[in-house]
Amino acid sequence: MQLPLEIDANAPLSLQTQLIGQISTSITTGRLKPGSRLPGTRALSEQLGVSRNTVLLAYGGLAAEGYVETREGAGTYVSAASPEQHQFVPQATLPAPRAAPRSTVRPAAPPKYDFELESIDPDLFPGNVWRRLMTRRMQSSRFNLTQQGDPRGSRRLREALCRFLGVTRGMTVAAEQIVIVTAFSRRSMSSRRCSSGPEQR
Repeated sequence: MQLPLEIDANAPLSLQTQLIGQISTSITTGRLKPGSRLPGTRALSEQLGVSRNTVLLAYGGLAAEGYVETREGAGTYVSAASPEQHQFVPQATLPAPRAAPRSTVRPAAPPKYDFELESIDPDLFPGNVWRRLMTRRMQSSRFNLTQQGDPRGSRRLREALCRFLGVTRGMTVAAEQIVIVTAFSRRSMSSRRCSSGPEQR
């Protein structure tokens, strides 16, 4: 099986990143169906004229993202459920529940899992690691709380986002095209609007 891939050695993205982006796009768009077997690393490297190690690293990146799975002795296959397969799920229509007899009605138990937006589980936050890194950073001679940084956000963070988007989405993005902003919610906007009185027209 040959994949319709085009690799440009002169592109700003690495060959590995190009492979990951094109194969993941083929999976999410349905051109590669779940359970499809990908070409062997040797065959694909010969097809594209790249080193076998480049293909191995690309397959490893796809496996880490959950797009493919490697079966020992059988090859590499598209995962049954890709990371973006359930991004848009139609809302199911459930039948109205029957009213229980009054004698058996009990207070609703608290939810076992909290799926509220913008909520954070404090048990999952790496507090010790965060404090250690903050202390190390503040002890640096270059650290200055009063210094104003780039209004677009930390360049190191923007460069990290560029690398992430290149590997996971096959996007060619420059740090100058990314702006880091603070988050806000509609709930906070509506509360500010209510507290500030009626809109002036």
